[in-house]
Amino acid sequence: MTGRNNDTMRRRAVFGAAALLLCVCTAVCGLVHDGAFLARWQNVRISCDLDGDGAPERIAVEDRAVCIEQEGQTIWTGDAAWLVESALCGDVDGDGQNELAFLVWKRGSYGPSRPFWAEGDDPLYSQHIFLFRWERGGPKPFWMSSALRPQVAAWSLEADGTLAILTKEGEDTRWRWVTWGLERVDAPRLPY
Repeated sequence: MTGRNNDTMRRRAVFGAAALLLCVCTAVCGLVHDGAFLARWQNVRISCDLDGDGAPERIAVEDRAVCIEQEGQTIWTGDAAWLVESALCGDVDGDGQNELAFLVWKRGSYGPSRPFWAEGDDPLYSQHIFLFRWERGGPKPFWMSSALRPQVAAWSLEADGTLAILTKEGEDTRWRWVTWGLERVDAPRLPY
């Protein structure tokens, strides 16, 4: 019986050490899901005039959190439940004003308003694009995607407002704001 107890204790110790290592790797490097590496966290600092006053605001993504500063004061912070991977600033919707785009990891595909076919929300982390515009002294969301499939590996905002997205599978795509959401503009048209 003693040998069996020792084996059980060793297995528990190995399992505990592996779980601790996974938690440390997740905290330091990013998220792991089904053995796949999903995100590389980077600290990003950009300056962009969001309120149109000629003075740029500072957008900082640090330690997976996002904040906006004006004149050295933090005026807005993102939701604490978000893990922010990246941020972009530019005229996404073609209205002549700068908007913010965040690449965010959060639990669940939807917010409180789910489509009728969704019975519940996924408890796992998934990648999303959130778009914000400046209204009444601060950023307000105007579009928040559900879980992205395929996922974004890299992205940039072109001068004309086109969002260039490189997927984790290596596909180079282009997206533009159309009425209510981002629409892929480089995909071949279907013959209807």
